[in-house]
Amino acid sequence: MNPDGALSPPRRRSWPRTLLLGLAAVAAAVITVALTSSPSR
Repeated sequence: MNPDGALSPPRRRSWPRTLLLGLAAVAAAVITVALTSSPSR
């Protein structure tokens, strides 16, 4: 558990990029659902 794991370049797998993409996708989905659920309350 080294604190430089996130700062160091992805050696084994690009887990930080995957996490970022996942978070972005989830955020976009949540925002879309929120907007479509209640466009104007």
